[in-house]
Amino acid sequence: MTPIDLFASACTAVKTHRLRSGLTVLGVGWGVAAFVVLVSAARGTGLGLQRSAALFGRNVVWVSPGRTSVQSGAQGSGREIRFLEGDVALLRSRADLAQTVTPLIRRSVFLERGTRGRSAVLMAVEPEAYGSLIDLPLASGRALGREDERHGRRVIVLGSELAEGLVAGAPLDGQPISVDGVTFLVVGTLGRRGPTAGHSLDRQCFVPLSSVRALGQEPEYSSLVFRPRDLRHHRDAIRQVVALLAEAHGFSAADTQALAVRDRVKTLRTFETMTTSFHLVWGLIGAVTLAIGGVGLANIVLVSVNERIREIGVRRALGAKAVEIRNQFLIEGLVIALAGGVMGVLLAAAICASLPPLSLGNGTAEFRLSWPSVLAGLALLTFVGVTAGLWPARRAARISVSEALRVE
Repeated sequence: MTPIDLFASACTAVKTHRLRSGLTVLGVGWGVAAFVVLVSAARGTGLGLQRSAALFGRNVVWVSPGRTSVQSGAQGSGREIRFLEGDVALLRSRADLAQTVTPLIRRSVFLERGTRGRSAVLMAVEPEAYGSLIDLPLASGRALGREDERHGRRVIVLGSELAEGLVAGAPLDGQPISVDGVTFLVVGTLGRRGPTAGHSLDRQCFVPLSSVRALGQEPEYSSLVFRPRDLRHHRDAIRQVVALLAEAHGFSAADTQALAVRDRVKTLRTFETMTTSFHLVWGLIGAVTLAIGGVGLANIVLVSVNERIREIGVRRALGAKAVEIRNQFLIEGLVIALAGGVMGVLLAAAICASLPPLSLGNGTAEFRLSWPSVLAGLALLTFVGVTAGLWPARRAARISVSEALRVE
């Protein structure tokens, strides 16, 4: 028999027993859907966690001043650390394990335009350096630039919630607003980024660092941000920066309260590890579910073999080869598996489309159908289908003619 004849014969056998074939297709389809949905969910959750980690910079380190907790030399404990311009110059000249060292000032302000006002968190930054470390996607207008910093221009980029609150439904780009009584020109608006555990990123606004003097703010920095030159040794870069600041301010480098260090390199790696774990665990659960469907498939092919033993004997007596008998039942199992695979992918697409985004505290995870997971599911289904159908098919091929013809 040609492959086309074998396929046609398998389809006929499936149609002959529609109820049991349909139930088997349903079991296999559910297994495929479970695998695809779980792997897609793992991927969406992992990407959501990584996006959340990257909101404050990908592969960067934040260092903020604190208070000393131990006595160092003549200096007592409880002393407040202040970052000044000299600290930035010190790190840029001597911290050879760190690159793109940039300061920022963070403070609470009140924005006004006409009769509308909003409380906001102002971030005064060096536009070029900060923009190379932190992703600030724009919804409209332009980003802050080098010339804005160089000339001390009073320009501002607003978070999405601030822009909506100050002028509902109208563009703000090019419009003046008041920042604690000082006029700034809006040059851009950020896209929505969602809430974080401590505050809303959409309620932040950004101005050039050189413009804060117009607000009566001396350059006392809230944080210093840098990127390690070698991510494999980012802890060495952190230790070097802490040691230099400890030397400059006269506190012990072992004092964990003097500086607050937020290591986004470590955080991102942790989330990447979590993503891998999600894929392994949830993928394994989906694979087990699909394997259970494979057991049902093997059972249905075995039942078909037992019911058609006499047919097998007649075909063998008429000259059919053992390999043809084996291929016939193997293809029959694969036809059922293929139908289950199609149904499973469609069911998975419907489930993923109906699931709402999962809130992660500082972002969301969207459960979108992942085509790599679909391909992995179909590949696993092919393996399960061949494995489940091969044993009953080989059993059918080994039945002797005399034994088969004695069956009533």
